[in-house]
Amino acid sequence: MKHLNTFFSLYFILLTSHLVGQNLITNPSFENYSDCPTTSSQLNAFDWQVTANCGASSPDYYNSCASDTQGVPYNVVGNQNAFDGNAYVGIYCYYTFLPQREYVQSQLSETLVAGQTYYVSFRVSLADDYGIAIGSLGAYFSNNPITGVGTTAPISVVPQISSSSIISNTTNWVQITGSFIANGGERFITIGNFSTDAATPLTINSSAFISDMSYYYIDMVEVTTTPLSTNTFYNTNVAITPNPCKENITIDYKGKNSTDNFEVYTLEGKLVKKSLIGLDSIDLNELPAGAYFVTITTQNSGKIATKILKI
Repeated sequence: MKHLNTFFSLYFILLTSHLVGQNLITNPSFENYSDCPTTSSQLNAFDWQVTANCGASSPDYYNSCASDTQGVPYNVVGNQNAFDGNAYVGIYCYYTFLPQREYVQSQLSETLVAGQTYYVSFRVSLADDYGIAIGSLGAYFSNNPITGVGTTAPISVVPQISSSSIISNTTNWVQITGSFIANGGERFITIGNFSTDAATPLTINSSAFISDMSYYYIDMVEVTTTPLSTNTFYNTNVAITPNPCKENITIDYKGKNSTDNFEVYTLEGKLVKKSLIGLDSIDLNELPAGAYFVTITTQNSGKIATKILKI
């Protein structure tokens, strides 16, 4: 068994070396910065900017190098470890009494190619102190930097990538993923809530310290041409047993719901099985031996995923 486990470990290392494509985000987890943040409204992460002409919009930078208000994990709006490294950013996404949006923007390392499919992933977590959870966080790709309308109102564009459910998790990072075919010439990514107040799906936790606003942490932004890379889709909070497997598996994770959907993909991104999660045992007997990715679209926390090996 020791030799078998060693083989599987080496096998996954070799697979990973071929699967991880180039990330077109130059500072994906906000680790590189000019100065340690000392107060809010300081976006000190290199290669990330505040979207222009957005009124009093002022995204915030958090890093473990700071103390008090801008620290990691503890800061002025909650308690959250970084998903990757020691830093993340935070933005306002909704306010009950007037349109309130903040966006963060970055220039990609390469211009997108027309007709090419790009795969996008970023992690979000609702800050503990805020009671409004929304379901319209997205990423918009443009040829030039987009600008606001002079106020904090939503920027009127349709994001290529958008969350599929309301994200209310304040404990864990939730992954927003998607893919799109580029028109060609896109060079900038902007992240935030582009929906109007009326079109923003939301839930309200009236017992929260600030129950009339929505504020999200953002971490680990990825844009790549490689589908279902281990960096993008590996999630240690999903328990699949047995793994490696021969025929049947069971899937377990926090907030599991019988109406959740799961999909099994080959390493090349081909969908080979799809069903509901509400089964005690999932039969993979028809699949040939090899490595696969399992993605789960949940009702409670968006899309999560992990990898399996069938022997």
